[in-house]
Amino acid sequence: MNLQGLMKKETIRRVTIIESLYYSESFLSSDQLIDQLDCSLPALINDIRYLNNDDTPLQIRKHKGLYHLDFDPGSSIDTYYAGVLNKVLEFQILEGLFFERLTCIQKFSAQLNCSFSNLQRYLKKIDSGIQQWDFHIYHRPLRIEGNEEMIRQFYYLFFKEKRMPFKNYGFSERLLQGVDKFIHLLMQENNVTNNMNTHFQLLHHFLIALHRITKEHHLDTHLPNSSAVKLGSEIDQFNLRCLIERELKIPFTDQLMKECLWPLLSDKIVLNAEQQNTQRNKNLYLAAFYHTHRELVSRVNEELGYTLSESEVSEALRILGNDIYFFYPNREPISILAAPKKYMITLLRMKYSRAISKIERIVQTFLDTSHLPYTQERKDIYCCSLIIGIPHLLERLTVREKPLKVLLLSDASPKHEVLWGSILENFIKAPLHYEYFETPFLEPEKLAAVANKYDLIITDVTMPKLDTNTAIIAVNSCPTPQDLVAIQQFFDNIAPVEQCQLERYA
Repeated sequence: MNLQGLMKKETIRRVTIIESLYYSESFLSSDQLIDQLDCSLPALINDIRYLNNDDTPLQIRKHKGLYHLDFDPGSSIDTYYAGVLNKVLEFQILEGLFFERLTCIQKFSAQLNCSFSNLQRYLKKIDSGIQQWDFHIYHRPLRIEGNEEMIRQFYYLFFKEKRMPFKNYGFSERLLQGVDKFIHLLMQENNVTNNMNTHFQLLHHFLIALHRITKEHHLDTHLPNSSAVKLGSEIDQFNLRCLIERELKIPFTDQLMKECLWPLLSDKIVLNAEQQNTQRNKNLYLAAFYHTHRELVSRVNEELGYTLSESEVSEALRILGNDIYFFYPNREPISILAAPKKYMITLLRMKYSRAISKIERIVQTFLDTSHLPYTQERKDIYCCSLIIGIPHLLERLTVREKPLKVLLLSDASPKHEVLWGSILENFIKAPLHYEYFETPFLEPEKLAAVANKYDLIITDVTMPKLDTNTAIIAVNSCPTPQDLVAIQQFFDNIAPVEQCQLERYA
């Protein structure tokens, strides 16, 4: 569940317009957009005019009655989400609650150019939206308190999606450089390279923790005295401690250092196999997580014909842990505006429909048998983690499918079927076994008998009506994109039971 519900109705509608156009395979008509938005044509036209006139890195264009989206060079839908988070008042309030610079409603409403009564209404609405994550808005002074881990993770995701510059945390450039250098050295010492995402994640968390500490908000989680994570040399820690104490005027103890690195020390982020192997023997909860999810990876391995190595299994478990352990077993996953996992699955389904469906069935069975909460968002997170954590998973699952027998039949030239075969091998994500028709002519009865030997016939010949259950797809002599889509959809839409029968009786 994300925070789109906090926004006004027209803002939600405009975000939906951008998402629909961005992720659509083709241009969309007014009727299609109206159906998706459940709005009137004047409202749609007004929203499109607003988006085109707004200071956003995009333009919605209309060509022959169909709408499409053009982004400025170097921009994407993530840039648009960041703009929404920076402009919408509800999200400005969330940011202000974090920094606690104004702790009474009167001054806060004046800063936001918002009336006292409206700010109270917004605060009540925001509080109802965030309480699912076990933290709340408190008054006198205005602040957010509750589950401190969830608060810090929430603001990490919020500031990341908002693309907030690190300087906006309010620390000096010298301190920012010192923390950045310390994180860099820490990752080097733990043999983690070429991982910008983890670097930025640890940097955000360190700065969020520093700010929360200055406002006297501390973790109530016990952090271990020892860990497989190497926290840098004593001189590196000393230099950073001096920078922090000089600027923040607080004694920066070893305990506060651990608090700033809590995602590492609580095993919410596992950097490498060495840390994984050590911590699974020390952290009983992490060990239980890996034990439970090994069953999930084993089910995937079974579908792959038991081809995963032990190192691949361990790496898949590490990726699952980094994505899921934070909210495991019963917490609600945190998301802000974007739904990258949902759209990643949607886009991959266009090319790997059957493989995606197979992964989804494995995940759903796992969640059911493990008695874990089931939501679409949770299922998408699991599926994406498996796809990212297991190299070439979709391709490997596709190759494991029993190939369908396809007859290529063309009257254009003797070599045309061979050309088709080479085109289809490059564009169709499906295990298809191609054969060519060598007999120059057959009566319809005999042709029907030949057709029954195949699962699909692809042809540019006008075929007589045949007494056969074999599917026939008519294509141009040079297959068009529409022809390729039709062939891909045929494979994607075969009922699972039908495919199982093909495998059983092959």
